[in-house]
Amino acid sequence: MNNQNPKKLEQISKETPFRVPEDYFEKFPDRVMERFKTKEKQPKILTILKPAFSLAALFTGVALLAYLAIQVIDKPAEQSQFNQADIARTNYDKKFSNEEEIIDALEAEGIQVKDQGKNKKADQYINYLLKEDIDYGTLINELENKNDTSKE
Repeated sequence: MNNQNPKKLEQISKETPFRVPEDYFEKFPDRVMERFKTKEKQPKILTILKPAFSLAALFTGVALLAYLAIQVIDKPAEQSQFNQADIARTNYDKKFSNEEEIIDALEAEGIQVKDQGKNKKADQYINYLLKEDIDYGTLINELENKNDTSKE
């Protein structure tokens, strides 16, 4: 800091550098009342409707955001891999409660079933199906599809 002209406390004047304009306090109430009168001249309809318009804009924005969110969430990633014929066919499949009913149904349709006790590979298949909890209707469909492709 450059202290070329140091001032002492005694050299500083005691006068206040701030001044109030003439007649400031006498004219102050009149100026305040004049400002209030100009604010009262604003249209009252605008002051009444301003909150209503803000609220309407808020609801419109929320509704638009909700609509866009539903559109994004509701889109399926992939189309269904099953068509109506597949769905209708599964509704009419017979329900079997045990292996004997399956064998009887296959024999009734003309499908020969090998002896289960003599074929080790068939036993392995049956054990696999039982472990994986695959239902009999699925097994019948697979066997029918296999017979259809073998006839061609």
